[in-house]
Amino acid sequence: MKIFAIQDGVLVLDREEIALIKEFNNVLRRVIPCEDDPTGRLKVRAFQEFNYIYSICDYNSYPNKNGLSEEEAHYWAVDNAGLPPDWKPDPVVFEAMQAYSRLVDTPSRELSRELLISIRNTYKIVRKVREKVDEKLEHDELDNSDIDELISYQNKLMAIADKVPSMVNSLKNVIEMIDKEEDINKEYIRGGNEIDESMNPDTSINYE
Repeated sequence: MKIFAIQDGVLVLDREEIALIKEFNNVLRRVIPCEDDPTGRLKVRAFQEFNYIYSICDYNSYPNKNGLSEEEAHYWAVDNAGLPPDWKPDPVVFEAMQAYSRLVDTPSRELSRELLISIRNTYKIVRKVREKVDEKLEHDELDNSDIDELISYQNKLMAIADKVPSMVNSLKNVIEMIDKEEDINKEYIRGGNEIDESMNPDTSINYE
């Protein structure tokens, strides 16, 4: 089932598919005024919320392709969607996110996300340990306890480095598995209909 697509760098929505999904239809039918849509009839806020849902839930979105943490992904998605900085998903959006994940997630996609986050966290750990080493080395004089601590830090860095290739290979294998799954799925959707219209805030359409 195709719900979101990227056309010319813009997120577009398959409104016919959305109408079949109760949780998505609930987002679409709401009338929420915002700065660029004072009456709420152009559905600007709905489009922003769908943009957020895509960014958080879709395997191909920037946060998921780059291993962002939940907090990092949230702030990135809010900014990218043009939502207010203090915006958070309400129950209607949250239910739509759960529905979207049920429709598009697979075990291999979920594993890929977790591995990406783990690899990114490994980088953060290495950076923190390296900063500790730099901090120690800034002192002109080091006693035995300082040297022992530096050696401990270095040993930890080497232990992490030994594990990274295995993590990267695991991720590579999972991505190859996902690619094969998607190639199989493409066989079933060949000749499918293109999305004719996007949820464009500049297009005056009555969704009620």
